[in-house]
Parts: sequence; structure tokens; C-alpha cells
Amino acid sequence: MYRRFFGVVRKIGIPAGLLILAMLACGESEEPQKLRPAAPETTLRIISLSPELSRLIVSFGLATEIIGVDAASHSLPKLESTANLGTLEGLDTSAVTALKPDFVFVLGEDDQIPIAAELRERGIPLYIFNPTSSNAVIQSIQDLGTILDRKERAQSATRRLTQEISKIATERDGEKRPSVAWILQRDPIVVVGDRGLLHEILELAGGEIALHQFPGERIEVSRHMLAARKPDLILDSSPQGQQEPIAMGVRTEVIPTSIGELPTLDLLGRIQLIHGLLDPPQ
Repeated sequence: MYRRFFGVVRKIGIPAGLLILAMLACGESEEPQKLRPAAPETTLRIISLSPELSRLIVSFGLATEIIGVDAASHSLPKLESTANLGTLEGLDTSAVTALKPDFVFVLGEDDQIPIAAELRERGIPLYIFNPTSSNAVIQSIQDLGTILDRKERAQSATRRLTQEISKIATERDGEKRPSVAWILQRDPIVVVGDRGLLHEILELAGGEIALHQFPGERIEVSRHMLAARKPDLILDSSPQGQQEPIAMGVRTEVIPTSIGELPTLDLLGRIQLIHGLLDPPQ
């Protein structure tokens, strides 16, 4: 998808920002949740159980309406005085119910959220976001704005996001893109494949997957297979990333394990980090 996009930009000269905006807004969409928007100009009672969602809700101007957060969100600016509900894994549904929230927002996969069924049984409006593509990240931000009656704020956020991404994505337009092997796991070696959100993040950052001939989101490879592809760069976000290099003679950059974890709404942050590592140090 991105190679075709770069080719169109070069050929017909359409502004890259407009093309990426259209690409992200009109790409393949996932099955949407049923949205129940808040009544206009009402005071809301919001619980956010993800720092990425918490930052977005604060950016929508709703910090004072967040009444409870997960432990990771509690240290964020403007949220220190909200109820700290602890980790998602150890969340007490009774504590959530006692706060009488209008909305509970979570980032993750439905079947991996232990409290989901119980919250729904208690009649609490629970919204779970699990974007699996760059398009779905944009859609999630817009859906959150719709639910909270902050459509304009959400649209402004996605415009800024796509503009920033377009600057990065077209910076190497017409140049050779460095081939990258992104390691997610070491034993066995698992790397990012030729599809999925992590693949899109790498390509938008200006890189190219080194192992294109093996289809899939996550690919298990051997050291020999990896060395044979001769990547320009290895990104290592495996939990064991501080160990010896996987392939001798190939520049390796160790990045936080969290950068390779999904789901995420932090599309721009990850693209910026990887973009900054693609060129060798001067």
C-alpha cells in the first residue's frame, strides 16, 4: 500500500499530506463498535484504563470529567487527583461500579480484558479499542471524539497526526529506503512481517521490511535467514534486547519492548522514534 502511495506522489505531484490523510481515513476499516454518544453539554463521569486513551481524553478538554484511571495513567498531568484503580489485570470491578461512570474506556483485545464481561453484566458502558492498522488508529480517535461529543477536537487531532506522519513518510521520497529487520522476540527469533500495524509503522517511518518473501504479521526466522537478507539495520525490541547482537556486522539499535507491543494509539510517537534511527550516526 505504501509503495503505491509513494509512487503516486512522485508521479502526479499531489501534496503528500492530503494523500496520506485520504489513505488513513479511507483505508480498510474494521468492524466498528456501536457508539452511544454523550448528550451535548452534559457533565460526564469517565474512567480511562489506558494512558494513551487518558492523554487523548485530556486533550479533548475533559480532564476534570475523568473520575478514575489505571495506575499508569495516574501520574499523567491533570490526573493525579483522580481515583487510582490499579492495574488492569488486578482491577476491582466493585470499585469501578462505585464510581458510577458514564463511560469506561480500555485499550486492548476484548478476550484479554478480564473485567470486560463483569462490567457489561453490571450494565456499565464499556468501550474497548483495539486498532490493528494505521487507518484503525485514526478511526479510534474519531470514535472517541464521537462518543464524548468532541468531534471537532478529534478531527483536529487526526489532522495534526496525518500532517506530521506525511512529513516523515515522504522525507525519503525518491531515495533508497533502508531495509530493516525488527526483532520482537529472540528465542525463537520472531520479526515483524510484511503486514499489520507494526509493518505500517516501519514503512511510514521510512524503512522497508528486510524479509518480504515471508508473509505474515510476525515471522519466525533463523539467524542464518536473517543474515542472508543483509538488512541495513536491526531494530531489537525483544525483552532480551541487551544481549549480544543477533547478526554480526549489522548495525543494531535496541529500543524499548513497549514499542513493539500492541495495541497502541501512539502511531506518531513510534514512527518518530524509528525514523530517527534509520540513518547511521554521523
